[in-house]
Amino acid sequence: MDSAHKAMILVLKSIRNQADAVLKKIEGAGAAEQRSLAWKCVACGYTKHFTRPVLAEVAAPCRKCARQIFDCV
Repeated sequence: MDSAHKAMILVLKSIRNQADAVLKKIEGAGAAEQRSLAWKCVACGYTKHFTRPVLAEVAAPCRKCARQIFDCV
């Protein structure tokens, strides 16, 4: 193999390693976001139900007291 070919292989491996590292960070960040079928308002206790798991930001604001703080049920 000539040196240009080896250099190209090293560059592509470097790009692959960087992409793998970024994907691992993205997957790790996604795990921190909690999804639930039901969210309960911390202030008044009202529970919002959903047909598929959603983030707490989707549940806010509360229909009863208009607060933005929800806890997973």
